[in-house]
Amino acid sequence: MTFGVIVCPHCRAPRGVRLSQKTALCGRCGRRLTLARVRVWERVADASALSAALGRVAQARDGGLLADADERAPPPPPQAPGGQLARLRVALPAGEFTEAEALACAAEAAVPAERARELLARLLATGELYEPRPGRFATVRLK
Repeated sequence: MTFGVIVCPHCRAPRGVRLSQKTALCGRCGRRLTLARVRVWERVADASALSAALGRVAQARDGGLLADADERAPPPPPQAPGGQLARLRVALPAGEFTEAEALACAAEAAVPAERARELLARLLATGELYEPRPGRFATVRLK
């Protein structure tokens, strides 16, 4: 079995993976990484060598010196379970709201603005959102 070291393209955290897997979850930011789309920085034959390989990649990433704990970026805030669509549904305000208000709620739920616009269009198309007035949105609440 072959192992490798990848670096999350979003938060730059190194992670060890089995190269037979198709995806891996970043332990720092929680994003799902498709292994075919990320660079494998180092390959090792067994799990016992993986720890040393992780250390070498972390040192290379930090410019040869590991950053002190005070210099490291704080971990991102925990995200609600589910994908971006589920997080957006939960974050949308009750009653009427504008697109700007929806994008602000999406940003708090860790959904990028461009993706939030796509998801708002999907919710409009499926009938989960409607426009009671031009430029205003409201969610359909079932009783």
